[in-house]
Amino acid sequence: MLASLRELVDRFGPVKGAEVLGVAYRTVTRAIETNTLTGRMEDALKLRQLKDGGTAAEPVVRRLDAIERRQEELEVGLLVACPRGGSAVGEGRGRLWGAARFAARTRPRW
Repeated sequence: MLASLRELVDRFGPVKGAEVLGVAYRTVTRAIETNTLTGRMEDALKLRQLKDGGTAAEPVVRRLDAIERRQEELEVGLLVACPRGGSAVGEGRGRLWGAARFAARTRPRW
C-alpha cells in the first residue's frame, strides 16, 4: 500500500494526492516520511484502488508470487547443493508455502 501512495504522490504531488485520497496533506507527508500508514490512509488507498479498477488484494498477490518464485529458486539451489536431500525439500515446501501465506495476511500495523 505504501508503494501505491508513493506512486500517487509521484504522479500528482503530495497536495493533489492528499486531495484525491480525501486526507490531509500532512497525513500524506507523514506516511511517506515514516513509511507507515494510518488505518484511515490505508482505507483511502484501498478505496482508490477499487475505484481505479484494481483490487486491494493485488499487492498481496504480487508478494505471494514473489515468495513462490524465490522458494523455487531456493529449492533448485538446495537440490544442487544436496542432491540426496530432495525429498526433504518436497516435504518442507507445503509448510513454507503455508507460512508465507500466513505472513502475507498478517502483516503488522505500526
